[in-house]
Amino acid sequence: MRRPAAAAGSVLFFAAAPGTVAGLIPWWLTGWRARGALTDWAPVRLAGLVVLGQPVLLGYAVLVWAVTAAFARWYEEPVLARQFGASYQAYRRNVRAWWPRARPWRPG
Repeated sequence: MRRPAAAAGSVLFFAAAPGTVAGLIPWWLTGWRARGALTDWAPVRLAGLVVLGQPVLLGYAVLVWAVTAAFARWYEEPVLARQFGASYQAYRRNVRAWWPRARPWRPG
């Protein structure tokens, strides 16, 4: 594949995929209408209100999280372990998946 075609495909994918997962599918699941405090401009608060107010969106959010976590656990982690070996294992021991740290980890 030529470089311009690959770049165009990547741009298209990174525009379409998040828009579909975070926008189109939830809109479709709610029957093509939005409910909630749409005048609230705080995006995180608005998203929380809309998701909690509609059980189908809460279920969809859980499904998206589960698929993402499964991909990271059963595909991404083994690939990184093979690629980086002992340094990745040290990183995994010090940085737990999905759990924030109070201070950044510094190797050594």
